[in-house]
Amino acid sequence: MKSSSKDARATSSSAGLRWVHAIIFLGLAALVFGAAIPEWQYLGEVVGWPYHTGEPPRGVLLVGSVLAAVGVLRLGVALVRSVSAPLWASVCILLGVLATMLTGSWGPPLERSERAANLSILSSARRVHLRWVGVLQEEGEVPARPEPWVESLGAVTQSGSRVSNRFFRPVSPRLVWLTAPDARPTPLVPGDVWVFVSPDGISFEVRAVGVEAGQPVFLHDETGAPVVLRGLFNPDLPPTQPREP
Repeated sequence: MKSSSKDARATSSSAGLRWVHAIIFLGLAALVFGAAIPEWQYLGEVVGWPYHTGEPPRGVLLVGSVLAAVGVLRLGVALVRSVSAPLWASVCILLGVLATMLTGSWGPPLERSERAANLSILSSARRVHLRWVGVLQEEGEVPARPEPWVESLGAVTQSGSRVSNRFFRPVSPRLVWLTAPDARPTPLVPGDVWVFVSPDGISFEVRAVGVEAGQPVFLHDETGAPVVLRGLFNPDLPPTQPREP
């Protein structure tokens, strides 16, 4: 009778330790899942999109959450069977916690906002426009060849690309030279600035390509009208450099 009583107490003690262990490690896993959920949501949203904005999903955190999930699953199986969980299940959860801590030390991800990316692209196009509007008013014409325009875009483009392709490789902005205002020489690529200059150099048009739902589009205003930045020589205006807003 005494032996049976001792066995019962040992079994009860072991069960209690298993539940304490499970509660602690399930709590640690919950921290990992809470940090990883936004990454999985973003990954699920952009799968299949040709273009993305901001930083890609954090691979270390995604892998850590998978390891934590495997550990939790094995821990749950052990609880159902009323046996001790293997050591590797706890190690998986701890690795998930470590991945979360490492990812947090890198700082928050770059804003994954198409609106922010489009505003950055429009800002570069606007700077190019203002640069050559000033030249047009001072000299009466602008270069009717692409090289000076390419240089001006490179000079005003902010460092770092906000747009990447489907493989999350950065897409560098380009200047697309048009031979006619309605020409479509290449497919749309977010970050591109399309420029048409009249043969006499006294007028020009600038358009910028942004991104919506992962698709390249010409930037447009609230009414849906395309944003076209125009420059036209006006002899009645004083030859002063326009100020950037």
